[in-house]
Amino acid sequence: MPDPVLRLILIPSPLTGPGYWEPVSAALWARRQRNAVARLTDTAYLFPPYWITQSATVAASLPDEGDFILVAHSGSSVLLPAIGRFSRNRSKESRLRGYLFVDCDLPEHGRSRFDLFDDPADADRIRETTKDKWMPRWTSEDLAPYLPDATQRDAFVEHQPLIPTDLYEESIAVPTDWPEVPCAYLSLSEHYRRAVDLAHAADWPFARIDSHHFAAMTDPESVADHLMTLVDKILA
Repeated sequence: MPDPVLRLILIPSPLTGPGYWEPVSAALWARRQRNAVARLTDTAYLFPPYWITQSATVAASLPDEGDFILVAHSGSSVLLPAIGRFSRNRSKESRLRGYLFVDCDLPEHGRSRFDLFDDPADADRIRETTKDKWMPRWTSEDLAPYLPDATQRDAFVEHQPLIPTDLYEESIAVPTDWPEVPCAYLSLSEHYRRAVDLAHAADWPFARIDSHHFAAMTDPESVADHLMTLVDKILA
């Protein structure tokens, strides 16, 4: 049952851009669940530390009143503690009610996105394929097994942000009192095994869709249903 006041703030990975969440956003609105897709500041024109600027920008865009839950996919997950802290520093009447992680690593103080990879060799392979200090971007051939619709796939490839490798190398701080609100986890793929284990160990509400990392784009109805179920458990 959707909460008439609560908003879900859908935060995309730095590598994908807001288009990743747009199908789920539409599915949530069809279920009368208020939501908004956040936009991360374009890192192609930023100086480090990137995580502070991006977290502060998302926090500044949060609703002025009412409750909200932060929902992060993939590489945006490590920003949630900082976004939550910035949101508490605002003189607004809105209130953070929870964090919902979707197919991602979990934040750890002082660690970078590369540090959090399950297999350090995967991070090393990405470093080796970087060009002029920019993260590699997916090609249409890379995504064909996951995004069979050519129009959707081509649009996604075209709108991928340009991301400096340093964004994945920078260490990210986590407040000592985090998490200060309930958390939940939605797994979409076979990746992020350590994060899944940590979520289970913390006894967070958990759900799994046997799909792939881009399931929000190919099966938004199921993802929306699972998000709403986990939201109910966060608010219980």
